[in-house]
Amino acid sequence: MIKRQKVIAIDPDMKKSGVATILPSGEIEQLKSMSVTKLTAWIKGNPDCIFSIEDVNKHGTIYKHNRKGGSGVQARIAQNVGMVKAAGSMIAEIVEDATGRPPIMAPLGIGKQVKRNAKLFNELTGWQGKSNEDTRDAACIGRWVASRLREGWVVDNKTGQLVRPVK
Repeated sequence: MIKRQKVIAIDPDMKKSGVATILPSGEIEQLKSMSVTKLTAWIKGNPDCIFSIEDVNKHGTIYKHNRKGGSGVQARIAQNVGMVKAAGSMIAEIVEDATGRPPIMAPLGIGKQVKRNAKLFNELTGWQGKSNEDTRDAACIGRWVASRLREGWVVDNKTGQLVRPVK
């Protein structure tokens, strides 16, 4: 079981994924947007870190708020969601190949309140650098994992999931 290491959290995307490196304290070390090629090298260069990915496969093919568009709009949205799902699956496989363990699959919506609000994100996290929606989402995922680890949760190396401590 892994306990106290940096967390690298990823908000997957086909073009550039949001990537956050989070210290065990929950402090954000860095935020980046990376292509799949750069992300693969980053993962391979940090095999001892804990990796977490937003579980984009929990998304439906069309978001409820977008169902009002015509069939062309809905088809484009479904295609984009499918591409993100493929990226998430591919990145999870890259993590497992590089580290020997699957990534933590974080629940959807963790960064929902700050994803589109950089000012609020900066106020809540203390981050003063550049960010975008994807890197802010990744940071929220990583901070969620780091907080669980500080609470005594551990990562099961076989499943890659967080395990609540037995009291």
